[in-house]
Amino acid sequence: MKQIPFISSHREKEIPPLYYVDSCNSTQDLVLDLVNQQVNSPHTLACFSFNQLNGRGQGSNAWNDFPNQTIAYSIAVPLPDSIDLVLLNKLLTLNLLHALQSYSTQNIQIKWPNDLICLSKKLSGLLIQVVTNNYGIRFVVLGIGINVNQQKIQEILPHGISLRDINHHTIDLNLLTNHIHLTLTSDIHNLKNQLVNSSTEITDEFNLKIWGNDNYMLIDILDESARMEVSNFVLGDGNSVLIQDGLSRVKVKIKGVDTFGRLQFELNGNKFAYHHGQVKISYHQ
Repeated sequence: MKQIPFISSHREKEIPPLYYVDSCNSTQDLVLDLVNQQVNSPHTLACFSFNQLNGRGQGSNAWNDFPNQTIAYSIAVPLPDSIDLVLLNKLLTLNLLHALQSYSTQNIQIKWPNDLICLSKKLSGLLIQVVTNNYGIRFVVLGIGINVNQQKIQEILPHGISLRDINHHTIDLNLLTNHIHLTLTSDIHNLKNQLVNSSTEITDEFNLKIWGNDNYMLIDILDESARMEVSNFVLGDGNSVLIQDGLSRVKVKIKGVDTFGRLQFELNGNKFAYHHGQVKISYHQ
């Protein structure tokens, strides 16, 4: 493993270690390096930085960071056997939402599949990966980027928003990071039981928090087969009009996310479910 310039670390009782680094290309890569060192007794760990140079987003996307105004945080958790990864994704997303909601004066929602939004603008992005380390141990790795203290962020990121823009005051980055870490790890040792015993509650709350749930929203159809299937049911009734602008865009009624992680929606009485990469909820509403 390469030498990582951790400035500080701490391990409190029952709280997984949290490491800080001055700057880095990606906290996700740092955590993956640490994961690859674990041989026996694998454990949860996390790291963060306020100056991430090359953050990673969903797929080939990048996360835009502003030095000392954003939080980049990644956590790796040993993965129990026979765990529902879609449900785990929902639980981790909700836990982050809860942590940020306590710092926001406005309601935070989930923009399927991997963003948290406020006032219809992106506040935070999540990247969830399942990895196997060099010794065959599986981990789930969650990477988070949060817009915190930028001012007038929409001049640079038209669909972005920061906690400062929401609350009209600056926020202590260290306090918020510690709060996020404690929220995400408070019951991490009981992860499998949480998912087994609270699956219905997790799913119901996740769907309740989805941006546009049970309302008509514009979605972009990215996949050709999905585009052909959906277009058969477009009637031009005002609620479902395809717009040709390089994308196929259609207004549908959002009906939550199913057990396979697919976005469910209705169009003129017909039900559909598609994965990320096939459709996405548009910021252009």
